[in-house]
Amino acid sequence: MLEGPSLVLRRVDAAYAAELSEALRASIPELRNFMDWAQDDPSAEDAVGEFLAICDRDWIADRAYNFHVFLADSDALVGNCALMRRVGPVAIEIGYWIRSDHAGRGYATEAAAMAAEYASSMAAAALKRKHGE
Repeated sequence: MLEGPSLVLRRVDAAYAAELSEALRASIPELRNFMDWAQDDPSAEDAVGEFLAICDRDWIADRAYNFHVFLADSDALVGNCALMRRVGPVAIEIGYWIRSDHAGRGYATEAAAMAAEYASSMAAAALKRKHGE
């Protein structure tokens, strides 16, 4: 779990499937403008279930780290943020989306900053393991 001033990022969990589906449903028109995966209905129960299973497999395989984004004051799920190892062995891509009715409040910026800090700590830990410090 990562905690920031306004947000909490938690590892993606099937326990939040209904909340994720609702956030996606509320954001599909905007997500379709930017996300290839949103062209079909990503809020459908089977699509959410498949996404959550992929997230779990990717985390275990060290390919990607997906987080649900929650408001710190109400615990409402308002988006997703991910670190993905798809741009090379020494780089991590940050992806994110925030529920449309919560856009424009700085949440995407805060979530991305929290994810970047987490990625930096992962890199530092890997470097220590590699060099035995």
